[in-house]
Amino acid sequence: MASIPATLADSNPDDARAHAQFTASLRIVGTMTVGGIFYGFMTTTAALCAHSLVQTRQSRSRRHLAFLLVYICVLWAAGTVLIGGMSGTCIDTFVVHASTSLESPYMQDPALGGSTMIASIAYWVILMLSDGMMIWRFKVIWATSSLSRYLIAVPIAFYLSASILGFFTYVIFGTRPLIAGPSNVNPRLIAAMMMSSFILNIYITGLIAGRLFLYRRRFKVNWGSPDEKHYTSIGPILLESYLPLTIFTIPYFVTYLLNNPALFMTTAILSQMQISAPLMVMLRVSRGVSWDFSPSPQSVEDTINRALEAHDLWAVHAELVHDHASSLHQASIVRLPPPLTALLSLKRVLSPWGMASTSSTPADSDPDQARAQAAFTASLRVIGSMTVGGTFYGFMSTAAALCAHSLIQTRQSRSQRSLAFLLVYVGTLWLAGTALVAGMSGITIETYVIHASTSLESPYMQDLAPGGFTTASDIPFWIICMLSDGMMVWRFKVVWSMSRFYRYLMVGPVILWSGTSILGFFAFIIYSNLPVTANNCTINLYLVAGMFVSSFCLNVYVTALIAGRLYLYRRRFKENWGSPDSRHYSSMGVILIESYVPLTICTIPLLATYLTNHPAEFMVALILGEMQIIAPLVVMIRVSRGVAWDSSTAPQSLEDAVDRMIEAHELRTAQEVV
Repeated sequence: MASIPATLADSNPDDARAHAQFTASLRIVGTMTVGGIFYGFMTTTAALCAHSLVQTRQSRSRRHLAFLLVYICVLWAAGTVLIGGMSGTCIDTFVVHASTSLESPYMQDPALGGSTMIASIAYWVILMLSDGMMIWRFKVIWATSSLSRYLIAVPIAFYLSASILGFFTYVIFGTRPLIAGPSNVNPRLIAAMMMSSFILNIYITGLIAGRLFLYRRRFKVNWGSPDEKHYTSIGPILLESYLPLTIFTIPYFVTYLLNNPALFMTTAILSQMQISAPLMVMLRVSRGVSWDFSPSPQSVEDTINRALEAHDLWAVHAELVHDHASSLHQASIVRLPPPLTALLSLKRVLSPWGMASTSSTPADSDPDQARAQAAFTASLRVIGSMTVGGTFYGFMSTAAALCAHSLIQTRQSRSQRSLAFLLVYVGTLWLAGTALVAGMSGITIETYVIHASTSLESPYMQDLAPGGFTTASDIPFWIICMLSDGMMVWRFKVVWSMSRFYRYLMVGPVILWSGTSILGFFAFIIYSNLPVTANNCTINLYLVAGMFVSSFCLNVYVTALIAGRLYLYRRRFKENWGSPDSRHYSSMGVILIESYVPLTICTIPLLATYLTNHPAEFMVALILGEMQIIAPLVVMIRVSRGVAWDSSTAPQSLEDAVDRMIEAHELRTAQEVV
């Protein structure tokens, strides 16, 4: 359906090629990088939703729980297949058919079937499941209304229309690109399907938001503020009314009708938002804060309970109760022996982007074999740099948002200077990760769009000129390495600061961090901007290898010693006092997270692929770049919530243990009195 504008076709060939490059750039970035980012958001939402359902499984039957989990898994699987199919279409267009990928401003059509068919069917499944849940939520919210039987007919009609039209469009005739649609189907069929889905979104969003807002206003007028879990702000109302999905549907519908090349980007975003929107509602359902068949009686009951509690609190003689509790507390403290033994035991307690060297073996063999090797390497590079990189960027952005939100929520526990420093640290890491993904995407565009005709000249593609996107990705990667490894050293200092071996053990991380920073500075900033010569490449190869080895040794060193100290603390505490507080290292997973095990694991494949000059280094390099942000941010979230190790962890755990013993003694004394 993407016709070539006549003005471009008849104008200067240079203008037509420039327009083709612009369109191709939007297609690659929108389909793979932006699509990967929203796929990361969707995957995070699906994981949170599944975890919440499992945590609250006692409140629903096994059959109901299994149905909801299967629904989430099917949505996530369809989203995964969709992003994979759309990425495969781009690979087929710009790698397999690289020499002819810019023949028209809207590129060639991929071969029939294959990844195009997979993406088409996956999109239709997502459309059905997403719109189906919208109707279910509409039914739940309007079930108690006398107008329910009349209002429900409209969304059902539009849902059936969109499903049937989508079945013919994406399944029966879906042998051409997902976005363009088959040539033997009237474009009005696709437009009608999009219009049905769009009207369904607007209809449900308007009526759900209106009903929830009226409920909130009436409740506030008659009873005061609603229960804190239900609609205390406009945000939950808009979220449960699927407003995000409706908002993202508008630009998609506009770009489709205008035949704008940005359609590739809006399609990738909308397809993932059609999964994220119902999953966010499902998350509220699993936590018991969404509208069900009894929200009004529940809210009224909660209001009455709050009034009764206030009355009871006013009627209690607080002074007598306080005196009685104080006497029990002092008596229990006198009877507790001082655990000196436990107290003493606790007290001890890559080359720069685009400069990979070429392999001579495939080049000297059969040309077809060399081209196949080049296509394989290019596919790994494109998918790794854009789709996989975008996915991990989505994970990283989610972690950064959670970290910043947690720091702001707990700002009373730290000074303004400390809060500002931590927020700047999180913001700098996020900006560096954003620049890294943008730089890698720019390198891919420059290689496979700007230089499309020569993008497969060698198995490792052409070497890009210094500067530009190469520098835009090199410098952020070096900044990420410094900040991430620097926080590892800081956490090592915090965990081991009370040990008598601290001054000796601290020397190793400081030396390794300094070596990583200095070698990275020369590799990614000094030599990255020098002309590409054999001598410079050789020196740079040793610099990057030395930096990776130094960073890897730092990761292993810090991971082993932090994990060992936390594990010994947990074991000693358990032997002398019982289980630690539930917030502090009650499981091995928490210990492994705080000791940076995920980052160490991701460093191993990068070091292996870089030293063996494997084409997968492009993929694992970007994964490591984002993981070097995610790992410290996850630790930072624990720090902001007050559950990470600090200088008061051991005394606080002891105090909690003593409090539990006192409470147990008070309960036993009260039972004896009764």
